[in-house]
Amino acid sequence: MREDTESRYRRGVALWADRDLDGAVEVLEAALAVSPGPVRDGWWFAVSRALAQIAMESDDLDPAERHLRRLPGSGVGDAQTAALRGRRLLLMGDGDSAAVEISAAVGRLSEERAQDVGSLMNGALALMWCAESLAELGLGHEASDLASRARARTARAGVDDPVVGAVLTLIEAAAARLLGDSSRAVELLAQVDRTVSGDVDAQTIRERARLAWDDGDLVTADRLYSDAIARSGSLGYVALTRQIASERPVGPPRLRIDPDPIENWAERQLKQVLADHRPYAIVVRLVVDSHPGRFSDLEERVKETLAANRDLGFVDGTGTDGEVWELFIDGDDPEALWSAIRRHIELASPAPGSELDIRRAGLVETIPLEAQGIG
Repeated sequence: MREDTESRYRRGVALWADRDLDGAVEVLEAALAVSPGPVRDGWWFAVSRALAQIAMESDDLDPAERHLRRLPGSGVGDAQTAALRGRRLLLMGDGDSAAVEISAAVGRLSEERAQDVGSLMNGALALMWCAESLAELGLGHEASDLASRARARTARAGVDDPVVGAVLTLIEAAAARLLGDSSRAVELLAQVDRTVSGDVDAQTIRERARLAWDDGDLVTADRLYSDAIARSGSLGYVALTRQIASERPVGPPRLRIDPDPIENWAERQLKQVLADHRPYAIVVRLVVDSHPGRFSDLEERVKETLAANRDLGFVDGTGTDGEVWELFIDGDDPEALWSAIRRHIELASPAPGSELDIRRAGLVETIPLEAQGIG
């Protein structure tokens, strides 16, 4: 009998846990190949996320991005995908964008009302992944908060997962260190079951190195960092090994304070993007008529003009919905751009209803275009 997606997923994850990464990827990719797709297959996203996680462990971030492009469309599923997107961005060194994805993950999970065991545990995993990244960003208060939320979900589910428990304890230790409670951090690290996985073992050693660094014992810190690198490297945790090696000469992340709740970070970032947005210098918007071929000629003439006057600006692309054709042009001096390309627009004989947007004094002014007497 042919294996279904769930069976292949479970077999692949078992291989992954045994550190047979090539075997795991082969089985999981085969699961996607035979799957009817994300719409009809409830296990498709679980397989895709597992492949993303394996890719991130291997520090292979392009495949990870491909496997995380699509959102499941459910609160828990979206939260897990966004949490892993945040981890990938953290590995890329983009902590600010990682925090935005984490905010989106927490926000989506807050909308989820399902209380079945699967939803509760998958939500706990999403919170755990977010908390891990927050601890690495130095956001100790937030990491501790999400770890507590994850524990609350596992308690409601009635599930005592040793891996989840060990990782959450490790996160709590990291948060305690960041918040200046080193004795509590030492106490928590002693409770971590380091046998559950190699990366938990390596990260526990790294946390001990961080405590030694904070205590001023740089000799012990360097030795423990070396031990952590050897442990993670021997098990194929390429990204973790790189992170530890990068931290070794400079020390652990320091505490960061964010005045806003986690749930507000994504909205805050969107508001900032909108505030910083600068419209194109010029957008030519031509109504499509029975002679659309001349639009490509117009684009080429404009490009040639700007290539000969590179200080004026550049063409940033075109687009059409079949009814209107648009040409996007940017530069620091919209008036000079308009003077340079105006004759080309006139020669294109714009049909009635065509128009041009020009940036003036930070605002956008719309000018009607006609074949005769462009405004």
